[in-house]
Amino acid sequence: MKKLREKVSYQLFQDEDFKTRLNRCVWNNQLEPDEFEEQWGKIMTDYQHVEHEWFSDLYDLREQWIPAYFKDVSMSGLMRFTSRSESENSFLDRFLTPHLTLVEFWVCYESALEAQRHKQSKLNSDNKHSEIPRKTKLNLEVHASEMYSHNIFKDFQTKLVATLSDCRFKDVEKIDETKIYILTDLQMPNKSWNVAYSPDNMEITCSCSMFQRMGLLCRHCLWILHNQDFQKIPEQYITQRWTKAAMSKHVFDKDGKLIDVSQKFS
Repeated sequence: MKKLREKVSYQLFQDEDFKTRLNRCVWNNQLEPDEFEEQWGKIMTDYQHVEHEWFSDLYDLREQWIPAYFKDVSMSGLMRFTSRSESENSFLDRFLTPHLTLVEFWVCYESALEAQRHKQSKLNSDNKHSEIPRKTKLNLEVHASEMYSHNIFKDFQTKLVATLSDCRFKDVEKIDETKIYILTDLQMPNKSWNVAYSPDNMEITCSCSMFQRMGLLCRHCLWILHNQDFQKIPEQYITQRWTKAAMSKHVFDKDGKLIDVSQKFS
C-alpha cells in the first residue's frame, strides 16, 4: 500500500474515497474471501483499473497477503490489527548504519538491546503500578484490566464499548445443547454474525474467527458473555501472551538451561 502513490495517477492518489474504499477492502479482517473479491472487483471497475498490471498482479497473489484468507490461521505473533508492533529492522535502524566497523556495530547493538530492555521494564512497571480508567461498570472489564497488559486492555475496552453500542440480537437457533446466536453489527450493517455458545463447557465461537486468529475475543463473543451475565472472561479465552504475566513463564536456552528472565530485563 505504500507503493500506491507511485503506481496510480496523481489525481487518483488524491481521491480520498478511492483510498478509503481500497483500505477497507484490503485490511478488513472481517470479510470472507468472496466478499473481498466482490469489493475489489467493484473498486477496480468503478475506477477503471480492471486491466491495471500492478493491481492485477496483487490480486493474483491475494491468498498470500489479504487478511480475509487467513481468518482461521493463528497470526497473533505475526500480524497486529492495531499496527502498534514495529519490526526489528525498523527498531535497529535507529541505532545502526551500513558503514559501521565491527566494533562500532557491537557497541551500537548493545545500546539497542539496552533500550529495548529499558522499554520492556517500563512497560512491566506501568502494567503493575498504574491503571487505565474504566469505560463501563461491567465486572468483565474489571477482570480484563486485572489480566491483560495495558495495550491489550485498551483493545478490549474498544471491543466492549462496541459490544454495548453496536451489537444487536437478530435470532437464535438451538442445535442439541448449543445455541447459535445471530447478531448484527452497526459497524457492518449488511452482515450478520453467527456465534455458537455451549453452556456445558462455556465454549464460544464466532464466524468472524477473531479468537482463532488473534487470541482475543471479538465484540460478538463479548455480547454473549454480557448476555449470559458472565462476571469474568473464561480462562480458556485468556491468551497468555497478552497478559501482564506473559513473561513469568520459564524460558530455556537451546541447551535446555533455565534462563533468569527477571535478571535479563531488570
